[in-house]
Amino acid sequence: MQCEGTVVVVDDDRDIRESMQWLVESIGLRSRAFKSAEDFLAHPDASEASCLLLDVRMPGMGGLSLLRQLQVERRHLPVIMLTAHGDIPMAVQAVKSGAFDFIEKPGLPEQILERVRDALRASEETRVRDVAKTTFNKLFNQLTEREQGILVRVVQGQSNKKIGTDLAISERTVEKHRESILKKMHTRSFAQVIRDFSLYRSGG
Repeated sequence: MQCEGTVVVVDDDRDIRESMQWLVESIGLRSRAFKSAEDFLAHPDASEASCLLLDVRMPGMGGLSLLRQLQVERRHLPVIMLTAHGDIPMAVQAVKSGAFDFIEKPGLPEQILERVRDALRASEETRVRDVAKTTFNKLFNQLTEREQGILVRVVQGQSNKKIGTDLAISERTVEKHRESILKKMHTRSFAQVIRDFSLYRSGG
């Protein structure tokens, strides 16, 4: 997978911001930089971020607080914490709290770029999964209440006969509903519908 996206650096140290921007731009990636967590949150372009290089300790809102804020806002953004030697325990805690990884400053260029590439791949996978989930739920919500109920029963492994008996309809009627479900879900495979349901309607 080709790595694309915007890498955002949030660090109060100007030299760090500029060196990180230069590094990621040297391999053709876009970058933005902010001197504080508050500036990042307030900027309209912040939503374009595909990966965040985030300093642990900053005046005002620190890196851990920003990480928690992103989680509250359900922004599934891979965050790589930038940490000085004394901040490593804090960075480890950040990883346990959902950060993608941490890098000790100043960090080797090869190491930083490797982790940025990994984070961008993870970001793209999340984006693709979110699009697929949104699409599936939109199609599912277009099913009738009866069709949704039948689909749930199919996912549970019930046969047409069992479904028909429980709903007091014929097996042929169940089959017609199943055909309609496939058509509305834009697929010819019930196996695919079942997999997508398990992923996107069952906590996946």
